[in-house]
Amino acid sequence: NESLNPKFEFDLKFGDMSYFYKGLESLIGAPRANIRETMEREHCDGDEAKEIFRIKNYNKMPTLPKLEWLLLTDHDEGVKWLWNDDSARELRHQLSSEFNVKDGDDPRAVDSKRKLRTSAKLEEVMVQKNKELGELKVGDEMLLMKEEMLAACLYTGPMYIKYNGILRQLPDRIKGAPSNAQDKAAVDVRGRYTTTMHAINSAILKLSKLTAATVVYRGISG
Repeated sequence: NESLNPKFEFDLKFGDMSYFYKGLESLIGAPRANIRETMEREHCDGDEAKEIFRIKNYNKMPTLPKLEWLLLTDHDEGVKWLWNDDSARELRHQLSSEFNVKDGDDPRAVDSKRKLRTSAKLEEVMVQKNKELGELKVGDEMLLMKEEMLAACLYTGPMYIKYNGILRQLPDRIKGAPSNAQDKAAVDVRGRYTTTMHAINSAILKLSKLTAATVVYRGISG
């Protein structure tokens, strides 16, 4: 239907029940034991960490995976890195010329659609949520970890496009093994934000204990 928003134009593909029982690990690989360190490497190391990307939901303001990580985990260090590191020079130029972000500013403060969440604020939220979970007597293993809070918060910002982009490649893997090495490389998602995505999944499962079942409405245009 030409009247539909382009984001809803796609073909649905399904795996069988075996994929449900195998879990996330069978699709994207296993998480690393050193969760925090691995999440940092996933966002701060490699070429993708310094590749500028833009999200329509956030006024197409440019950002980087590394910047998103730093601003959340160590705000002052993130701002310092943005305005002083050579690898962020092009991002600085785009932010200044297109969005009038000033030297020393947190670019998230310019975007009215974003909330300035910090590691300290997440700590407060985690304490409150764990108190609520404790009242449900769910057991210590179901209490939130700091890494899960960081991952969940990253998912609510521009980084969601990276994580969702990986998940949306999975149906191609479900259909069967790629026919050649080039195709395999194109759909191989293992190693890209794997530990972060496991942390997001874990946070959602734990927080679901506090979620009341309700009706959800989703528009298909606009």
